Amino acid sequence: MTLVLMLATAVFVFLEHSLPGPRWFQNKQTVFVAGSIGTEFIPLPVLEVLPDIDPERFPPPRLDEKTQALAGGWVERYGFLERRNEDRTYPATNPELAALLNDDREFWALPVGFTLSNYRPFSPDPSPVRFVGLACAGCHSARLPDRGPSGKLVYGAGNTGLDLIGFFQAFRGVLLAKKVKPSVPEERRRPFSVTEGPDLDPSDYEYALSITSVQEMRKRRGLRALTRPEQIMIWVWLRGAQAAAEKTKMKYDLPPTSEQLRTPEYNPVGPGRTEPFVTLDNEVLNLPAIHNRGFSKIPAVFREKDRPWAQFDGSVMLPHTRSGLAAMTAGGSVDNLGGLGIGRNIIDAADYTVDELVGPRWSDIFGSPPAAPSTAAAKPGDSEGAGLSEAQRRGREGYRKWCAGCHGQRDPANLDVWQWKSFPDFAKIVPAIDPFQFPKQQWLKDWMGFSDRSTWRRQATDPERVAFRDASVMPFTLFTYFDRNHPIKSTGEYYPLDHPLYTDRKKIRNSGGYINAPLDSLFARAPYLHNGSVPNLGQLLNLEPRPASFVRGFNKYDEKNVGLIVSETKSVPDPAKSRPEESLVWPFDTGAVGNLNTGHNYPWTPDEAKQHVDELKDLLEYLKTL
Repeated sequence: MTLVLMLATAVFVFLEHSLPGPRWFQNKQTVFVAGSIGTEFIPLPVLEVLPDIDPERFPPPRLDEKTQALAGGWVERYGFLERRNEDRTYPATNPELAALLNDDREFWALPVGFTLSNYRPFSPDPSPVRFVGLACAGCHSARLPDRGPSGKLVYGAGNTGLDLIGFFQAFRGVLLAKKVKPSVPEERRRPFSVTEGPDLDPSDYEYALSITSVQEMRKRRGLRALTRPEQIMIWVWLRGAQAAAEKTKMKYDLPPTSEQLRTPEYNPVGPGRTEPFVTLDNEVLNLPAIHNRGFSKIPAVFREKDRPWAQFDGSVMLPHTRSGLAAMTAGGSVDNLGGLGIGRNIIDAADYTVDELVGPRWSDIFGSPPAAPSTAAAKPGDSEGAGLSEAQRRGREGYRKWCAGCHGQRDPANLDVWQWKSFPDFAKIVPAIDPFQFPKQQWLKDWMGFSDRSTWRRQATDPERVAFRDASVMPFTLFTYFDRNHPIKSTGEYYPLDHPLYTDRKKIRNSGGYINAPLDSLFARAPYLHNGSVPNLGQLLNLEPRPASFVRGFNKYDEKNVGLIVSETKSVPDPAKSRPEESLVWPFDTGAVGNLNTGHNYPWTPDEAKQHVDELKDLLEYLKTL
């Protein structure tokens, strides 16, 4: 018996070493768009037939005849971006990425930001079957000004239509879905009464998603037969994924139905947003996090070098750590993030947002500046002023008076430089929790100073992201999670060196509020506030009332008010009458916990703004130019 086990082990080791290794990319843009960051979740041969197995949760897409890429169906339902042959990208696609898209047709067919690798889920080990995951661009890419035919694919912008939480909840639903076994007689399948189901034991059911159903659907669709190693790997993956899904039902609850995922009751996050601390509560603290409402919009990640602390709340200093935590919320684990190939990709992708990725200007998206430059000459050395209209020049003076102290400003002589070091409140924290509950000498040194509660309340926004129940213990727990003293789950041993995403304890924190950040490419960062509760800049400046409720989904762009065009929630269709393939139309209620649209009443409150309309309109025109 010992000899048999030794031979089996030797064969396994030989086969593992003969499998494809990590896929190395030289260009950091390629890593950002196509590199694995440890989020592999499903084998490609399974994804290809998932719509045949569960068309309610994964409505069948079509293979576009022109582009040969998937479109419609689940791609549109969950807000992913289909590939287009005529895609114009910003920044321009580098030759390495262009060659990858051209040569790997399986990769090309998937939506923007999907990856294909030979990594196994939750592991840096190789696999004989290609797994599908999400790269950074899966969330941080958008078509601007909107998803229409003229939209330009912008790397680094947040996808305002992406229903990421709904997508993974639907995937959990497919993993856990069961059907009655064919061997169960028909008479036993009948309901016991009009109010009760049939009297069936758990043993009378089987998973709808199985290696058998995958092979049957592939044969029915005329797809290639799976090789023996692929069958074994898919069987092993299914056993592990379904066992894990069963085990975590007590933490995550049962997955919602496709209809329920269209309602805030079961999908409180909605499109264009995430719930980052729910995953960390679940996986790091091993808690259900059912009351966590720390929602965040999917952010743009342009010019991160100008942000001393990352995240909306300034909670993480190192971009590598920030990107590693983001990968964890999308399915990565401490083990596979520590693998050489995946760890390097996360670091390269983070470096791309820091060193290379600069956001677009208005003319890059719309083809021309927002207004014609003034005919009056600008001052010598004022390159910025030379391109501004008279209204924008007046708006710039207002910006320097009201905004630059917190957000910095563009260098008038060099438009590619954002100035911030000389501004006293740049990168300071505006507390979202009441700072006056503490003596002033105990205020965090990075908090902005406020003279009284009423002044603070004018600026303070929704606190849930920094005040959720476990916020006080999260920083230390995350610090230890990537530490060398964290055990490797697969072996029980410890990392001999620091984890690639290890961070110093002083570089991760609960800030208690939201950080004053630069406003470069501000027009491409809609909607506004950290939770996406204000659709456009005109409303944020109080030129118009902030809507109490509105519809989110695939919103058109509002060039006048700079942001999203939204409609009233009465236009939301009945989820029970929606077809599975229809894109999500989701009602955003700013009265719900985590959705407040209050705060940042600056320069003036709504009542005060009525006396300063012309000044605010000039400011709005200038903000378009950033």
